[in-house]
Amino acid sequence: THEYDKYESHLLYCNSEQERDTWYQLLIEESKSYNIKERYEIGEQIGIGKFAVVHEAVDKHTDEKFAVKIINKARLCAQEKELLRSEISIMKVVHHPHVVSIRDVFD
Repeated sequence: THEYDKYESHLLYCNSEQERDTWYQLLIEESKSYNIKERYEIGEQIGIGKFAVVHEAVDKHTDEKFAVKIINKARLCAQEKELLRSEISIMKVVHHPHVVSIRDVFD
């Protein structure tokens, strides 16, 4: 048995070759592993808290501006790390104009 045997396979259908190619490129892009400094230009510090520092950032590919929250996980206890994982999971699925959304998570 191989490691990949434990994953289910899925068939995906597209309406055109162009749609297929677009999805393929997006999947390839999203599956890449990035170092945060490879993807974003980290700018000035704009905030600080007990466990994190917030910086301005610019996506090097799109020139979009973002805020980047850098969390010092070494200062978190096990319970706080679990709460952080929960917060990230929730923020990935919540899309509301009055709630900050997550673009990327780097470990």
